[in-house]
Amino acid sequence: MNDNTNTCSDTATCTDTACVAGVCTPTPVNSRCDDLNVCTDDSCNPALGDPTTGCYFENDNTNTCTDSVTCTDTACVAGYVLQLRVNSRCDDNNDCTDDLCDTVEGCLHDNLPPGTPCDGGYCTESGQCEFLPGSMVTDSSLCTFDMNSGQTGDQFNLNFQKNRQPANTFKLVSSNPGQFYYNTVYDGPGGSMTVTLPYPFVTQGATPIHVYSGVTISQMANKQCLVPGSEITGFKSPQITLSNYPTKSPGATNTFTINNLPAGKYYVNIHLDYGLKATLPSYTKSANNAVGPTFTIFDLSPYTFSDPIMGSDTVQNNNRF
Repeated sequence: MNDNTNTCSDTATCTDTACVAGVCTPTPVNSRCDDLNVCTDDSCNPALGDPTTGCYFENDNTNTCTDSVTCTDTACVAGYVLQLRVNSRCDDNNDCTDDLCDTVEGCLHDNLPPGTPCDGGYCTESGQCEFLPGSMVTDSSLCTFDMNSGQTGDQFNLNFQKNRQPANTFKLVSSNPGQFYYNTVYDGPGGSMTVTLPYPFVTQGATPIHVYSGVTISQMANKQCLVPGSEITGFKSPQITLSNYPTKSPGATNTFTINNLPAGKYYVNIHLDYGLKATLPSYTKSANNAVGPTFTIFDLSPYTFSDPIMGSDTVQNNNRF
């Protein structure tokens, strides 16, 4: 006689069993078959599934899957979550970083090598795009210089030639570099910027001030050379001569204004010369200093060039008799 109150079981752990009309009948319980994989359809099916658990996991590429990484797209493929990296979602708007999507860590921003060209400038070690590390004084080739490696800082030569008369006097005939550039950056809404020159530096040429779209730095042997971008404009004025200095002696400065600058960020350079060359008749030598009629050009005197945006740069004279 059938007894449906009896207890029965089968080998599948995902089923509940009961005696029905004299037969041990299994009832599938699908919730016992979760493999924690969103890319499979999980069911209790002892005929197709695992012989012990009875669970059957069928791949379903139509299932929706996600991960916690915002820079990836995901899809179910052959029962696995396939992560597709979308690097464009990692753009940090910094030309000096390599923006990549990592399937585990998400967006990564690795700094490009220092000196890599960027938007009108070059990349620094800290991963920033800069036109210049600061204001710079260069030679007429836009390269840094140092004529006396035995001294701290950057030196240029002042070359004194001995006069026939008066005896034991000298004339300042040249400098090395022969001419100079003050290099800086304008970054603003348009208008004006001020620049301060040390005596006796004067502007050189009919158009001494040039404005460029940007600048990069090229390393050449033991010096750095600036490579301007496209020229935007140039200014013929102001022209700075020795007469513009309120005090005509070393240590004096002259601050002037460049007007009508366009809005934006630009590289600016100013063509300069050492204004005392061949202007005074004679100097006498004391130690390595040039003693003139009204002032002395001391050896290794500092000359500081500056502007409010990029700060200052200082060079020194190296007297050569």
